[in-house]
Amino acid sequence: MKKILVYLCCIFCCSCVSLDSRDFSRVLSANQSSDLELVKVLNFDTELVKESSGLVASSVRENSFFTHSDSFNRAELELLTLNDDVVDVKKFKIDCAFNFDWEDIASDGKGVLFIADTGDNWRIRDLKRIYCVSELELLQNGRTKPFRVIKFRYKRDDFSSFVTDCEACYFKNDKLYLFSKEAGVTSLFVLPLDSKKRFLEAERVSSAVISDKVTAVDVSDDGKVIALLTYSKLYLMYENYAKSFDLDLGQCEAVAFGDSNTIYISNESGSLYVYKIR
Repeated sequence: MKKILVYLCCIFCCSCVSLDSRDFSRVLSANQSSDLELVKVLNFDTELVKESSGLVASSVRENSFFTHSDSFNRAELELLTLNDDVVDVKKFKIDCAFNFDWEDIASDGKGVLFIADTGDNWRIRDLKRIYCVSELELLQNGRTKPFRVIKFRYKRDDFSSFVTDCEACYFKNDKLYLFSKEAGVTSLFVLPLDSKKRFLEAERVSSAVISDKVTAVDVSDDGKVIALLTYSKLYLMYENYAKSFDLDLGQCEAVAFGDSNTIYISNESGSLYVYKIR
């Protein structure tokens, strides 16, 4: 099978995958695999969801996922609720926020959502924003405003001086992990959220040679699998190996775990693909 070398720094603790490390020497061979089964394809109303650019499972409601549109659309989240083969869509307003280019959404699994306003296709933004909102308050009131707005920039070094665009992030251990969107390479940045500074810095900890641009990422609830999405492939990264899967689903920019063995991928045409890891 064809091997694609993906250079990622990894450290493994308690059988969970973590990418927070400075050991740049590790090389993972991502072998093309057939261990991914397409279960169903669902469709949602593109009049209600203009472009599904991020996706994350609700920690409050079962069979439900938050998504959102990207640049210069309204500052809203849409809740996709799966009822058999039907996807119900409900909108929620995010007050006191602006959608410059919302590219992904993450969750701490305890009721906090992190909306990543991190897109920068034109390379004009120095400061990026993360809007932190209460999922419970959002669901109860139909709208909410961020209880915290994190402003950050990328720490400058020789490699990341020109890295500004990011469309993929996930939350783990009070940190956000962000993957840059570049041709042929991706950089991993770590943004600690425990600081009270006015402006935070995301520090590059690794880089990867990769065949396509990274558009989304998520981590399973048990922390054992990281799903990394590009326009043409899905990478599943385990403790000491990785697998890759060719995709032909249109412009896909969002991925989320339902449970540890179920992956949801949405595209900008209103399709939601449900996969099982065999």
